[in-house]
Amino acid sequence: MQNVYNINYNIKNDKFKEFMSVLNGEKCQNNVDDNFINYIYEVIRLKKNGLLFFEKHIDRLNNTLNAKGYDFRVSYDEIYNYILELIKINGFYETNIKVVVTFEKNVPMILVKYIQSSYPKGNTKNMGVILKTANFQRVNPSSKVFTNDMKILREKLGNDDVFEYILINSENKVLECTKSNIFFYKDNFVYTAEDDKVLSGVTRSVVLDIVKSKYNLIYKSIFFDDIFTMDGAFITGTSLGVLPVSKVNSTVYDVDKIKFALDLSNAYEDKVNDYLLNTVFTGKL
Repeated sequence: MQNVYNINYNIKNDKFKEFMSVLNGEKCQNNVDDNFINYIYEVIRLKKNGLLFFEKHIDRLNNTLNAKGYDFRVSYDEIYNYILELIKINGFYETNIKVVVTFEKNVPMILVKYIQSSYPKGNTKNMGVILKTANFQRVNPSSKVFTNDMKILREKLGNDDVFEYILINSENKVLECTKSNIFFYKDNFVYTAEDDKVLSGVTRSVVLDIVKSKYNLIYKSIFFDDIFTMDGAFITGTSLGVLPVSKVNSTVYDVDKIKFALDLSNAYEDKVNDYLLNTVFTGKL
């Protein structure tokens, strides 16, 4: 089934401006979520007139609501219509959209907003990015909940000369990064943390399917010292897709081994294009 929904607006090329957001279907100021302390959210990429892996994101949002004990769910059509309203108000921008659910006196509040996003360029993909380790323990790693502790860590990242932090837990194990999932590889084996120990991203789930079909996948939280014995690593995320890692702390991975991650990146982009061509959530408004 195809051509049921579509976001059929021309992409504007002017600079990002101060957008309006949509709160429970009504126009509101863009920074309204600055007052939210804790909230549940998803980030969905708007790409080539489609919402990338839209259903997976909404399913994960509802899974988080369930895990947090809320007797409330959102529907595909509800969120999709809010996004259409967001686009009608602001125009079409090929960027990321943040969907936030919070509760005010037990009343659900659903916020949809554009967020400024950046995507890896060709050189970044080909050369890889630099990561640094940081000691940090997620309270509930399987739920996408924004907390003040994570906000502080991300602000620190903005002042550090690295692309991402790898989070090391109290057992000295590698689980994930601040805004992305991480994989390591050695020979023909790919290592990533067990599903119940990380916030399993939508991009990660797609990449896992690719890895299973091509390589030997091992679900294992490697120790900190193991980072430096691997052939290489890559991170995954909504904006990143699959992005090779060139260096962790002072250890530089062999540039010749980056091809492994680049091959996976190309396979992921094939999945993206296939989804955008065939998903239910494409077509004309």
